Amino acid sequence: MNFWKTKRWSPADIACLKWSCLLIGAAFGTLMAEMLKPYVIPLLVVALVLAIKPTLNYYRKEKAV
Repeated sequence: MNFWKTKRWSPADIACLKWSCLLIGAAFGTLMAEMLKPYVIPLLVVALVLAIKPTLNYYRKEKAV
C-alpha cells in the first residue's frame, strides 16, 4: 500500500478537510476560554465527521476509466 500518493481532490473533499481543520483548531482554542469549554466535545465530533469523507476518498481505490 502506497501511503503517500498523488490524488485529485474534489471541491467537496477540500471543503470538508478545511472545515474539519478549522473546527479542530476552534476546539483546541476553546480549551483556553472558560466559558466555551462546554462546546469542545461537539466541535470535535463535527470536525471528525467532516474529516471522514476526505479520508475515505483518499484511500479508496480509483476505478480505471
